[in-house]
Amino acid sequence: MNVPSACPGRGAACNDALQTRDPIVFRGRDPGSAVQHSASLRVAPHPGNATDPVHNRRRSHKLPHRREAGQSMQRFARALDALTHILVVVSGIAIALMAVHIVVDIAGRYLFRAPLPGTVEFVSRYYMVVLVFLPLALVQRRDGHFVAGLFTDNLPPRIKRKLIGVTQLTMAGVALLLAWRGVAAAEHATRTGEQVQAAEFVIMSWPGRWLVPLGLTLMALQALVNAVRLFTGRPPDAFEPIH
Repeated sequence: MNVPSACPGRGAACNDALQTRDPIVFRGRDPGSAVQHSASLRVAPHPGNATDPVHNRRRSHKLPHRREAGQSMQRFARALDALTHILVVVSGIAIALMAVHIVVDIAGRYLFRAPLPGTVEFVSRYYMVVLVFLPLALVQRRDGHFVAGLFTDNLPPRIKRKLIGVTQLTMAGVALLLAWRGVAAAEHATRTGEQVQAAEFVIMSWPGRWLVPLGLTLMALQALVNAVRLFTGRPPDAFEPIH
């Protein structure tokens, strides 16, 4: 009975590379004949193989840096989320105060013919600024802006994710530009002591100017965090969003 060689056509040079360790079954031309032969090939370690010590050393040097960068990014995102949560609470308090302020003003105007002085000035210079600009970071974090997906809904997920990441970077750049101009306006208002004349007294309006760059800066930082999350392929809840 003829036993087929483990390396047909290569002779003794190939047979010398075989070691009797793992059983391998070779079948001949005859379906009824089978010979069990113990053989295994020696495989040299590939440079990218996990058994290569040089590759393992390089990989071990890179992993701590990547892990530290990921942990730093996660801590920064958590701190940003905490600050965003505080500003949202402040916005909620501002809504309640504005509602009480307006109700008292209307009641005094129509019931006692004595409206509350400075209602319009406080609403326009403080309450509305707080309501518009401080929650911007939360809206950006939850991706709550209006989106026209007419041309992007049918794109492949990977391309769509990268495109949204570019959009987040663009949003961050625009928000930082507006924040920079807002800081310039707030500095000018602070130097000149900007104020507004109410019916019976003067209201300092320059502190409200600083709320604009504050909200825009946090919005830009949140957009940058979103861009990093999208470009690195992290899931939407990778940085523990606010619920």
